[in-house]
Amino acid sequence: MRLKTGRYVVKTLSDAKRIIKFSKKVKQEAKLQAMTHHCQVTGTGKTKWHFVDARAMIAGRLAPRIVNLLMGKHKPSYNRRHDDGDFVVVVNASKVRLTGRKHKNKLYHWHTGWPGGLKSTTPARMHEKGQGEEILRKAVSGMLPKNKMRKHREKRLILFPDAETHGLYDDVIGHASATPLWFDEARAGTDMDDASADASDADLTEVPPLTDEQFAELMKAHNIDPTKQ
Repeated sequence: MRLKTGRYVVKTLSDAKRIIKFSKKVKQEAKLQAMTHHCQVTGTGKTKWHFVDARAMIAGRLAPRIVNLLMGKHKPSYNRRHDDGDFVVVVNASKVRLTGRKHKNKLYHWHTGWPGGLKSTTPARMHEKGQGEEILRKAVSGMLPKNKMRKHREKRLILFPDAETHGLYDDVIGHASATPLWFDEARAGTDMDDASADASDADLTEVPPLTDEQFAELMKAHNIDPTKQ
């Protein structure tokens, strides 16, 4: 289990046992949030839990929808000065898709703080290291407003790389676990490897060969005489 500034990722059953304390703390914070004076006066703070299946969904299109839930923009009581968002539990977070050649060409940069410590990685390397769920987390984090409420909103995003939630949030998710809020109907419940999710370079660059007749018609359409070349 990896812990990064209060953000948890559950991978195995042993990780699930260690995270039980964290899940109880999150649920308690959700109850206390609704008991504050501001929430009781304004009628806000009614925190909900949303369940999302990210299998085969495009990360760049799923991330803004998750951000709206974390910020509470879907509520009529939304106020940008108050953190009135909901909790989001995402399963199959490591199986999101990237369009085009981003799987190999997109770069994530960070600095170690030492001279010459600029580092970079690609989504393909992150999948090789077993960190595929960080692609969706980075997409969501990059779309959140850069203010003091950002880290608190990030803590309400709980990612599971696989489809097994280990029963930690079944009591708060309830019936939503049977039908996720968002999921890809075409590929729901099917096995899909990361290699088939993105188009390879050969698929993007391969062009069907032209016959002699098609080539002659093409040259004629552009008024090109091949004998003078």
